Amino acid sequence: MSDTLKKTGGFIDWFTPKRAITISILLIIVIIVIVFVWKRVKNAVGKVGESADRAILEAKGVTLTYPKAQYNTFADTIHNAYGWFYDSVDDIYGVIGMLKNDLDFLELKKAYGLRPSTYMGTMGTMEQNMGWRLDSKEISKINSILRNNGINYQV
Repeated sequence: MSDTLKKTGGFIDWFTPKRAITISILLIIVIIVIVFVWKRVKNAVGKVGESADRAILEAKGVTLTYPKAQYNTFADTIHNAYGWFYDSVDDIYGVIGMLKNDLDFLELKKAYGLRPSTYMGTMGTMEQNMGWRLDSKEISKINSILRNNGINYQV
């Protein structure tokens, strides 16, 4: 059977170890590019949605409760609450409890941006880092605080 493939210039003659390595490398590069582009598109779409939400809230007359610089301090407090062995969730609850409306939540999320996480050395948004660092009971309590403050967003 291999004689027939050789006579017809079949796939087995073409598929040499060198070509296999080249194809493997190209596939890995293509996958990396797809993942990179997907993350960028997903991030851009998310920002457009948040900008639209912000515009709608501002059109309804919702205003920030605190000066913009305060949200940076809130974001720093949340990020610094993540320790190597122990997370100070009470600090996180305190910050979340100070938010009074949806616009406050969006501004905190914007101020947090992307920050390093101890989860596999990745960068994450506020919600991603909370999901990686906190257990389900702690996240439920954060979501409960948000609901009690009339905030429609959840972590």
